Amino acid sequence: MSLLLGALAGIATPQLARPIHRAGAAKVVADAHNLTLATRAFMAAGGTLPASSDWGMAPTGLSAFLEETMTFQFRDVEYRFVTQPDIGVAQLWVGYAAESGVGEALQSYRRPGEVTWTPTRTTFVLVK
Repeated sequence: MSLLLGALAGIATPQLARPIHRAGAAKVVADAHNLTLATRAFMAAGGTLPASSDWGMAPTGLSAFLEETMTFQFRDVEYRFVTQPDIGVAQLWVGYAAESGVGEALQSYRRPGEVTWTPTRTTFVLVK
C-alpha cells in the first residue's frame, strides 16, 4: 500500500510544481508592473529616475511609492532595480538559478521590446 502511495506521489508532485512555478512567475510580472507604476509616480514627483539598487534591495527613495509588502526576493528569485538616467531607462532584473522553475515559467512570458531573458535572468524594461 505504501509503495503504491509513494508511486502516486512521485507522479503527482511534478504536476503540482508547474502551477506553483507559474504562480511565482505571475507574482514577478505583477511586481514588475507595480515597479513601473512606482517609478512613473517617482518621476512625476521629482522629475528624475530613482537610483539603481543592489540585488535583493529596494531602491532608495522609491519605497514611498511601493506597497509595504513589496519584497525584492522570494523563493529562489531575487530582483535588482537598474536605471540608466542618461538615456531615461529603468529596468527590473530578475535573477534565478538555471534550474529555477519560476525562471523557466518566466521564459514563456514574452513582450517584445519590454522583456528579455537568459537562462539565469529575465529583464523587464519598466520605463524608456
